[in-house]
Amino acid sequence: MQEITPIILTKEDFFALKQCIGPLSSQEFEGQVALVRALNEAIVVEETILPCSCVRLGAAIKIRSWPDNRLTELKIVLPGQASSNENKISVLDPLGSALIGLCKTEKIELTAKGVKRLYEIIDVSY
Repeated sequence: MQEITPIILTKEDFFALKQCIGPLSSQEFEGQVALVRALNEAIVVEETILPCSCVRLGAAIKIRSWPDNRLTELKIVLPGQASSNENKISVLDPLGSALIGLCKTEKIELTAKGVKRLYEIIDVSY
């Protein structure tokens, strides 16, 4: 089993995410399952001590993806606020759940639709 690196979350985000995912059913999707695993290992801190370079709910982030070397700007939001027209992705999306709690310069590898991509967090703002 792959070891999970703990993510850093504020108490507010931790409880919002716990409420958002609710109990898992047999029909849940990959992003939700990954988020549940991450929450089980999360480091939960007061908002005042969370580094401003960490991705949390509402963060506007710039990421670079490989192998295409593409820059993308996204905002991580709760599922009801997601909008592809506004580049707002749900925290339950596989990419959203992979990025939440990580910090600027960190990288994450994801496989979607049979394509492996590496993502690097270039910038985080609020």
